[in-house]
Amino acid sequence: MTEDKQHRQLRKAMQLRIHDALLGEVYTTPKPGLVDLHDNGAHRDMDVHTFERSTAAITPFLSRMFEQGYCARPYQEAGQPQDDCTEAERLFLSIRRTGIEAEQAMLRATGGVNTHKGMLFSMGIALAAYGNMLQVLPPAADGSSAAQEPSSSSCTHPLRAVPAESVLETAGRMTARILTAEFEQMQHSVPKTYGERLFRRFGERGIRGQAIEGFPILRYTALPAIRRYTAYALERTGGAALPPTLLNAVRLNTLLAVMAKLNDTNVLSRSNPETMLLLRQRAAKILAAGGAFREEGLSALSILNQECIRRNISPGGAADMLAVAILLHGLEQEIGDMEGDSNA
Repeated sequence: MTEDKQHRQLRKAMQLRIHDALLGEVYTTPKPGLVDLHDNGAHRDMDVHTFERSTAAITPFLSRMFEQGYCARPYQEAGQPQDDCTEAERLFLSIRRTGIEAEQAMLRATGGVNTHKGMLFSMGIALAAYGNMLQVLPPAADGSSAAQEPSSSSCTHPLRAVPAESVLETAGRMTARILTAEFEQMQHSVPKTYGERLFRRFGERGIRGQAIEGFPILRYTALPAIRRYTAYALERTGGAALPPTLLNAVRLNTLLAVMAKLNDTNVLSRSNPETMLLLRQRAAKILAAGGAFREEGLSALSILNQECIRRNISPGGAADMLAVAILLHGLEQEIGDMEGDSNA
């Protein structure tokens, strides 16, 4: 197979997984305060169809971010000096440029509605880190693939399973120094975004703080949850593929686990610290009672959704983490299928 053909097939396979993760989050139902198949949550300017259009628009850009890590093809100019940057930091600067293009495509597709800005940041970093990890993996036990030095022209690194934890460690190396410097600058500048205002007022660093630390909410909460609930659901099916109802329950419980732990700045921007804490406690209570695997849990989620709508709060940060967890967990589980896609 030629390199170009393998590259095209890899791109197609990754775009499918990105697309499925993004819509997998949206279609998970019922989500408190969030757009899903039942209603628009606390949002008046978007619905499922808005997210479907946005997903179609941004998926190619997210795939490009993966390729920027996988093929070591960062932009030569990323908007700021790079002389003292590491390779990982240069990759982050590179995908930021791609993220700006993706945001513009999103706004065109949605008529100016911000559906995925935070998602582009989080998932873009994770995808670039995953691609980068494929370059530097040690040889397999059977010697079938040696580690490869990054090359500006090579996109033929063998596909290998990469532990999500390793991907997140790489994400931290990509972002920590750059974003820490930006937080220092924020201390002495006029806030320009909701996130910057929340940082100045409450000290909450939001998703940028998560990135600096290698996304601990993913590593210690979302990924363990989606693995645990998937295993539980598979026990109920005897190992057979999960039906939609059980897959939905897995994802709802993963969302609840994140909501119970995350200081979600999307919630904070629409309310106050007390409401943010109350929502965390409610999510933990529903999860402790069995969550979406029980009818009572689904009913409690529906009630919480109505309360979120009434209070105009939406845990969008938790929803973003659910989508990234779906993606990373899927890459762990489906690496064999992916190899087949790229070598067919």
